[in-house]
Amino acid sequence: MNTKVTSNTTMLFAFPYSSNWAFWMYDTNTSLDMIWVNATGDSGLVVYVENGATPCFNSFGFGCATYTPSAPANYVIEAKAGFAAEYGITTGTTVEFG
Repeated sequence: MNTKVTSNTTMLFAFPYSSNWAFWMYDTNTSLDMIWVNATGDSGLVVYVENGATPCFNSFGFGCATYTPSAPANYVIEAKAGFAAEYGITTGTTVEFG
C-alpha cells in the first residue's frame, strides 16, 4: 500500500485459483479493510470482510495477527479502514470488475 492511504486508494490481489488466502499487516502504515471476493469472469461475490485490520510492527512480523477468510476467494481488495462500511460492502455483496 502507498505511504499515504486515502479513501480512493485500493489494492487488488489476484490469485490463480480460489483458496483461503491469508494476509497479515506487518509494517503496514495504517489500518485497512480486507475484502475477499470469489469471482469468475467480470463479477463475483464478497465471501469475507475484515474491517479495520491493524498494523503490526513486531520484529520481522513475528506475532502479527493473520487474517484468513471463512470461504475460498481468488481476489482480495485492500482499502483504507472504513471503506467497506462506507460503501455497504458485506458478505454477499456483488463486485463487478471492468
